[in-house]
Amino acid sequence: MNPELPEKQEAETILELTKANHELLVANHELLQKIDRREIRQFWFKIAWYVVLLGLPLFAYYYLYNAFMSNFGGTETQSTSNYELLQEALKIYQGQQ
Repeated sequence: MNPELPEKQEAETILELTKANHELLVANHELLQKIDRREIRQFWFKIAWYVVLLGLPLFAYYYLYNAFMSNFGGTETQSTSNYELLQEALKIYQGQQ
């Protein structure tokens, strides 16, 4: 019996297992990189989504509602004249004159 034969088989087995382990590590690393990229994209998408959710109402308030309500602000005579103009426009629109 050759005593070196089991040691060679053991060394070959260890070498095969090390190669298999290395392949698994490479595959695992690739999966972790994909997950990391996906998480980064999701983070920026959430940031953009919250900016839209918060920014759209603020934009609407500042540029639409505030601009519309500023027509009714100011002095009382300006408010009255604006109100009368709106009433006339509504009558014209409804066909009443």
